[in-house]
Amino acid sequence: MTHAEVFAEWLDRHADVHGTWRGMDQAKPLVTSWGPYAVGMQAWHIASEYATHSDDMGVEVPESEVAARLDWRFSFSCHALRECEVDIDVEVLGDDQVLVCDGPVELVLSREQFVAAVSARLPYDSVTADPLGHDVLRRMTVLVGP
Repeated sequence: MTHAEVFAEWLDRHADVHGTWRGMDQAKPLVTSWGPYAVGMQAWHIASEYATHSDDMGVEVPESEVAARLDWRFSFSCHALRECEVDIDVEVLGDDQVLVCDGPVELVLSREQFVAAVSARLPYDSVTADPLGHDVLRRMTVLVGP
């Protein structure tokens, strides 16, 4: 198959899968590798993975969607840390800054950096050279790996 044919098939299957997800009761438990999990929550996890891998491939996000996309990705990243019981404090400081605290370690991240950290996409040295800071960032990595 050509690249165009593979892409066309993927688009068709992708549309089918999205239609199936939309048709399901969002509160109904779904069997996952982690055990029963609500359909709506699983869809949120999958959307996060799609967004992360789209970023990895350089897929452009329309300017009109950038702010809303960062909003839901930040919300999801906060949820993922709570769900995985990562014991760090997260405080939103303003429109774009987040304070991450763990004992004596305090890191100020942008919301974009926060999402990148949770998704294993943030180079630690871009934030801090402190090994303790690196440890906090490593513990924040609870979603997809590189």
